[in-house]
Amino acid sequence: MMSVARAAPHLSMGTGDWRRKTLSEFEIRFQLQYPISESRIRFQMMSAISLILSSKIVVTILLVTGPFLLLPRHKLEALTGVSAASGTLFRLYGMAATALLVGDSVGLWQSMNGVFPWAAALMGMVSNVGAAGILAFAPSASARVCAIVFGAIGGLLIWAALAPTVAIHPILPG
Repeated sequence: MMSVARAAPHLSMGTGDWRRKTLSEFEIRFQLQYPISESRIRFQMMSAISLILSSKIVVTILLVTGPFLLLPRHKLEALTGVSAASGTLFRLYGMAATALLVGDSVGLWQSMNGVFPWAAALMGMVSNVGAAGILAFAPSASARVCAIVFGAIGGLLIWAALAPTVAIHPILPG
């Protein structure tokens, strides 16, 4: 079998272009098998873990970050059943969820480039399963619906961590 450097010198790690040094062996083999005319196009793929993280990001923005950072205190009190002297507590929770979105976004980027995002998966398991457990015992029906959504995402992340090679396998071309 011919070496990668001989078969595709433009993809070789020794070209002097620092960006090429970030290509993984999988990406090089994929580009050799399916040549791309524009060599500046970065390899990206959609996998099950990418879809899970994308869903987690969208759900977190719609159900947590957006409302907790933007809604007035009285609406948040009505939605959550929690009363606060000021809206600061709600804003802090919204900002904490925003920090989780940063980790999820990095994990999404990793998964789109063929690397299983262990840190994002573990962080998501703790945050989503933990939130689902707490919300399951909340008095409001809307909190229980959120518990189901967060629990489902947490369960999918657990599945992905138990089967990382299946979860990272491309299902849609990038």
